[in-house]
Parts: sequence; C-alpha cells; structure tokens
Amino acid sequence: MSKKTYGDGSFNLDTYIPFNILYTELMMYRSGRKDIEMALVDGKPLSQGELRVLVCIYFGKAASPSDFIEALGMDKALVTRNINSLSAKNLIVLTQDTSDKRRKLISLTSVGEEVGAEVSKILSKYNDFFDSAITKTEKKSLLKILSKLNAACHEL
Repeated sequence: MSKKTYGDGSFNLDTYIPFNILYTELMMYRSGRKDIEMALVDGKPLSQGELRVLVCIYFGKAASPSDFIEALGMDKALVTRNINSLSAKNLIVLTQDTSDKRRKLISLTSVGEEVGAEVSKILSKYNDFFDSAITKTEKKSLLKILSKLNAACHEL
C-alpha cells in the first residue's frame, strides 16, 4: 500500500515526534491495562485519567488540583472531573489548606492507599518489562530527550 502525500510531501507523520510519543504511550498503557484493571474499585477499573491522578498523589507529585495541571499537563476541567470521580469512589479526600484558604489539598484515603500500593506494584512490574526492552544507556538518553522536549514545550 502506498503512502498518501499531501501538499508538497515534505511532512512525514512517521517522523513526527508527538505522534510517535502518543502512539508509544498508548501501546504501553494498553499492554499494562489488563493488569491495572485488577485494581478495581466497586468492581470497576479506574480510567486512565483517574490512574494518573491517583499515582501522582500516591508518589507525592501533586497535593492540590493546580499541581496536577503542572505535573500532568491536564486541563483544569479534566483534573476537576478526575478528582471528583476519585473522591466519589472514596479514594481521596479534599481539605482546605490552612495557610491559603483558596487552595484545596488532596490526600489518599486508606482505600486510596491500598489501590495506590496495588497499582504501584503493577507499574513496577511493567517498568521492569520496559527496562528489558531498552538498555540503561538508551533509557537515560530517552529520559534526557523527553525532558528537553518538555522544557521546549513550556517555552512555546
């Protein structure tokens, strides 16, 4: 099957970095999804967004809704939806920040801690699998490149 070209043919989707990163992220997510679905809450799996928020709280990457916007690059509405959903599932609680009344703080409930620990074990297993697919040097280079791309995106 021949590839379709548009315009002058100078753009190649196969070499477009955002497309490749998204594709890889989706493939990695799908490969672990079956195991992650074992971390059920009320018999239902968490959504990808809920998992991201939960994991960030579990590992101390975010403590307030605004932290998620920075840590995950999620828009405010998506962060709010995932926080509300996790709260309704009794995985997190929101409290008022005593030093800044405008800010809410998020913490895990005991159930949220248990789910976070279970998801952490699953993610560790998949991290080991992905580490076996590339060398330590390649991983270090990849993380360095991704960090540079993230910094460049912040400058846009």
